[in-house]
Amino acid sequence: PEVLDANVTALEDHRFIYDYVGLHRPKDFPKKMTAILAKYFPPIPEREVKEAAAAAKKAAAEEKRAAAEKAKQAKFDALSDEKKAAIEAKNKRKAEKQAKKDADTFAEFNRLRAANGQTVLTEADLADEPAQAEPTVAEAVDAPAETADTATEPVAEDTADAHDKD
Repeated sequence: PEVLDANVTALEDHRFIYDYVGLHRPKDFPKKMTAILAKYFPPIPEREVKEAAAAAKKAAAEEKRAAAEKAKQAKFDALSDEKKAAIEAKNKRKAEKQAKKDADTFAEFNRLRAANGQTVLTEADLADEPAQAEPTVAEAVDAPAETADTATEPVAEDTADAHDKD
């Protein structure tokens, strides 16, 4: 702010805050910034300063990540077609190696579970079983209501007669 204030005459009507404080110090930043802002503005709750600082730090990290990704892409785009192909082939081999490692780890895990008598179920096992679909609302409405004469359990007509036969 000192350089802008000293060298840009168009900014003479603007108030600059010269206090030095670091967003990189999350423990004491909200308290210090709240005190600094109180010199220039109506009171701002420390909780709001803390929330604003957290949002600023998150936005800065996202901006840094996006800039790094953009630089990486620009660097890749500047390469010759042969070098791009070599990098893509290397990335493909790396992905295939990781996929094989994951599959081997999964297979070893299932082997150990089976050796200990635990059931091993995979998505492939579940896909082989026929799916039992839940009835739709239309099917449920069209189905006949269950009544005493269509019930699956027999109903004794006279419980006293049933006990006398024993």
